Amino acid sequence: MDLSKYSLEELFQAAVKAEIDSREAYSILSGITENAFLKERLRFLAEEEKKHRDALENAFRKIRPDTVLNIPQRSPVPLPEIDVSDETTPMSQMLQQAMDAEIAARDFYIGFAEQVPDKKD
Repeated sequence: MDLSKYSLEELFQAAVKAEIDSREAYSILSGITENAFLKERLRFLAEEEKKHRDALENAFRKIRPDTVLNIPQRSPVPLPEIDVSDETTPMSQMLQQAMDAEIAARDFYIGFAEQVPDKKD
């Protein structure tokens, strides 16, 4: 994914926004499923998204210590979202959306990594 047209700040904003949205989606899915195993897996994924957000915010502070990372309502980089707004949507379709979003996230992070300057500590 070519992300060269985005600033480093926009990439961090998009990444953190995606982690926030994914955490919320996994939390909602966990709340509506009755399958105990799936409920626990979704809770786990929601917590992992929080860890990812924290790691991204820490990385941004190291790269830009004097800049506050403001998270926008909408991501500056178009990424697929998990639509959990309609509880009548079959769980299988919502999980497929989640898998598609995770694949897109992988591609985003590969492109994102190419834009982050190497910093020797």
